[in-house]
Amino acid sequence: MAGGTLGLPQGLPSESILDTTRAFEVGEVGISGSPGPQVSYDPFIRWVSTEMVRAEPHIMLQREQMREAWRFNDGHQLSDEDLRNLRNQRRPDTALNEIQKFIKFAAGIERRTQQALLFAAFTQEDTQRQVLGELLTKYYEYFAKESRMQWERSRAFESKLVCGLGFMDIGISRKLDPQGGPRASFCDASQFWWPEGTSKENFGLDTPSPVKWLARETWMDVDEAVSKWPDQAIFLRAAGGTSGSDNLQWSSQGKGPRNPINYVVPWIMTEPVNKGGTDQGKPGKCQILEWQHYEDQPGYYFFDPVQRDDTWLNNSDFRKLRMRYRALFKQEITDYDKQEHRVFQRAFLLNRRILLEEPKPLKTRDEGYTWNVMTGSWDRHDKVWFGILRGFIAPQRYANSMFRQTLEILGASAKGGYLAQTDAMTPAQKRDIEDTGARPGSSNFVLPGAISGNKILPKPIPVLPQGTMEVLTFCIDVMEKISGLSMSLLGQDQSNTPGVSLRRRLTAGMVLLAAEFDALSRFRQREGRLVYEFMRLMADDRLIRIGGAFDSQMVQLSKEPFAIKYDVVLDEIDQDPNQRQYYTDQILQIAPILVRTGNFVPELLDYVNLPAQFREKLKQSIMQSEQQKMQMAMQGISPGGRGKPRGLEEIKADTQLKQARSIEHLAKASATLQKPQNDRLRTVFDIQRGQRELQQGERGLNLELLGRLFDALKTNRDGAAKP
Repeated sequence: MAGGTLGLPQGLPSESILDTTRAFEVGEVGISGSPGPQVSYDPFIRWVSTEMVRAEPHIMLQREQMREAWRFNDGHQLSDEDLRNLRNQRRPDTALNEIQKFIKFAAGIERRTQQALLFAAFTQEDTQRQVLGELLTKYYEYFAKESRMQWERSRAFESKLVCGLGFMDIGISRKLDPQGGPRASFCDASQFWWPEGTSKENFGLDTPSPVKWLARETWMDVDEAVSKWPDQAIFLRAAGGTSGSDNLQWSSQGKGPRNPINYVVPWIMTEPVNKGGTDQGKPGKCQILEWQHYEDQPGYYFFDPVQRDDTWLNNSDFRKLRMRYRALFKQEITDYDKQEHRVFQRAFLLNRRILLEEPKPLKTRDEGYTWNVMTGSWDRHDKVWFGILRGFIAPQRYANSMFRQTLEILGASAKGGYLAQTDAMTPAQKRDIEDTGARPGSSNFVLPGAISGNKILPKPIPVLPQGTMEVLTFCIDVMEKISGLSMSLLGQDQSNTPGVSLRRRLTAGMVLLAAEFDALSRFRQREGRLVYEFMRLMADDRLIRIGGAFDSQMVQLSKEPFAIKYDVVLDEIDQDPNQRQYYTDQILQIAPILVRTGNFVPELLDYVNLPAQFREKLKQSIMQSEQQKMQMAMQGISPGGRGKPRGLEEIKADTQLKQARSIEHLAKASATLQKPQNDRLRTVFDIQRGQRELQQGERGLNLELLGRLFDALKTNRDGAAKP
């Protein structure tokens, strides 16, 4: 057996495996109280460990707060201990859930009024760049549709409303498509780590100074981890034990835990590889930490004489590139400037201690972290984030207490019946009262003197404490006062409030949610820039389908739109559920006038509450009609008025008729000149009279058309005023 195995059975790793693996820091000290001289550690792993130890207190507090918020949102509004005590004492454990309607209302606004994201060129006068910006907007819509991004984003927004944090992971997946397909997924906020005291909205990810690092810790199947990092298979399989304090190894073939091998090494200290991370392990899984951070590395900005572009490289790569250009192209890099550059990197660690993959630069070179986050409100005392649900917890808890107390009083009180002395009725009369006493219209008899002697009395009706229902009602009503989200804002106002006052109340109530949607807007803009970075990596001239279900087309995903920079713009839409109906009402008022004057724009149909398929058919019909008019105009055919359009042959015949009449009129005029003076005057008067009659006829026709137009406008105005 090879030396260095200390007499261990065949197949177990020896200490020589560490010679081919990057050294890792275990976080333990030696016997002398300091790391032994034979143990080398990696500065990067030590830095990661130090940062996580420093951040752990506030991360644990954040997770506890998030756990409580999700329990209340999901209806589990009693702690496990209280629930167990109530059930053991056979007391009511019912809980109301008045919170969900407020959360669902705010989340529903985001789902129904999602803003459109546009890529606009910096200069409006550059028509070519504007066209490329519109094409890039279609690319973004393709990425969002293929990755189901809008639904994942809505889940992240709801998570922010509940617990104060919402995360998404955006990238490219090659598992289904070897070329790479869009990927966007909602992430559980309890998996993430961030530096202590991070109070910037959205962690400042869209600013020049974001958080120094972000990390995500998840459980991964051992076999999946081994396929991803085969060089570290021995550590991954050893880490797939039953728990952090158990040395049992889990079989990757699904046959359960292997039998431990007992051996004694008396002169060295050992510890299980799966020690670290959380205390509770998961059989057949290992804990993987994805760590993303940035470094300001020294390097050079320079003009590349071969690629004809400005770029940056670190010191080592810059020196290598200069030597390569001299040897291959006889080119010298002369225009350069020494300057630091921020480089975002990513690394993977096992149980926070073993480096699985060296830190590598991220593909999103301009946007940094591949994770996107939106934040709620910041607690300056506890240094944690929280959502709007936090303000509902106290009144909801007291409302449930009063409700359970009411149920307990009613359950322990008498439910009707009689109190009777033994000599007030015979046994037969007692059975008769028990059988038919509660039956409508029944007559029951008792012994003489029982009623007058007050020997039979009804049981007293249970009386609730005077303040119980008042406190219960107050706790439920106070939720509206705390949040400001009244029933009228939720569309459940039963009062006869005038429409103008109700709309003002709705607008004022929406201001309370402005901060929540500001974080969402910043989230959306950074989302657009992240998608831009990943779409640039996917641009390999593949064919993609853009557009909707009824106006889609196939285009090439080319690199041309990614050669320039764009502004990421959100289509400003008032965050009001009734805004679309408002647009519909306004468009329907002006649409008849626009149609009559020929100025109706088909894009206006997108703001009308009509089925999507019907809107697309109307658009196609309008566009076909306009094309037909253009073709008729090019052929010299006038579309005419209300009647049937005249054909080309009819127009030619009419033109020939007019020419013949002109020739006839010229002949008559020449003959008139040869007639006596009186005949000529009579002919001139006849011509003037004919012209006057023709002008009067045209004026009458114009007045008739103008009258019809005014009648139509009046009808539209009256119809709009009635609702």
